[in-house]
Amino acid sequence: MDGSLVKWIVALAALLEIMIHLAEWRFLQGLPESIPPETGRFLSNPFVWRRSVCLARGKTAIRLGITSSLYALVLYVLFTPLLEKTGAWALAVMGSHAGAGVLMGALSALAAWCVVLPWSWARVFLVERDRPSTLGDARRFWYDQSLYLLLAATLSAGALGGAVFLSEAAGGFLGIYVALVFAEFLLVWLFPVFLLPVFFRVKDFPEGALKEKLLEIFRSAGLTPLKLQVVDTSQKPMPPNAMLSGLGRARRFLLVDSLLKSKSEEEVVAILAHEVGHWKKGHQTQRFFMAVFLQAVLVAVIWVLSGIGPR
Repeated sequence: MDGSLVKWIVALAALLEIMIHLAEWRFLQGLPESIPPETGRFLSNPFVWRRSVCLARGKTAIRLGITSSLYALVLYVLFTPLLEKTGAWALAVMGSHAGAGVLMGALSALAAWCVVLPWSWARVFLVERDRPSTLGDARRFWYDQSLYLLLAATLSAGALGGAVFLSEAAGGFLGIYVALVFAEFLLVWLFPVFLLPVFFRVKDFPEGALKEKLLEIFRSAGLTPLKLQVVDTSQKPMPPNAMLSGLGRARRFLLVDSLLKSKSEEEVVAILAHEVGHWKKGHQTQRFFMAVFLQAVLVAVIWVLSGIGPR
């Protein structure tokens, strides 16, 4: 594959993903100030509706900023000699292709962390400033960011070093790509069932009127209700959040207990309705296959331009 073609494929991928975020932003900007009729039976407080919409707009703006910044970094690396020079330097320092992959993976994680850091600060202290104080202070922020950098660098170094080793053992691009896609499916499937419970206690959502309201949202959208679970953060902090996670029968809806404590019942209903809307419109599926496509681009970029793996 010609190196210039890879660069333009990445540029096209950047444009497509940014357009997706802009479409989300346009949708949120078009939401009415008053509660829509189809939402009125779940939500009656107009203040809660407006605050939920503002929060969704703020988070979308942050995601757009992160995506744009990361792609700007990637495109700068691709359209300058930086990647090839850094790859040659890493190979000289480490003495092997796999070792150079480990070093390049760690450096990539560090560069991405630096680019995303301002947006992470804005998300915590501007968009989510009404979070519980134990999660919103500067000390907690820097602790979380340091931990994230350590984990990202470790995973990135291991993944890239392993990919280069696999390319030498298995013979190239296809072996790496198949391994990455398999790992992606495996991680998405394992996360809510095996990985999350390793770090947090997960329990079933308590029975009651709120649970019935949440399940009714699924039914009103024409979807089979998912298993509702609560993530217990009493021993380890986690930002208030709600998410759809998993694949197939392992798919479930997770709510962090700090969200239930810091938001009113109507706000929790509004947040779940927002996430169900993403599921109904297929946003999670679109993002997953976009990630699979971008993995192919990433492997091709490393293969063609860096000089780490065999040509």
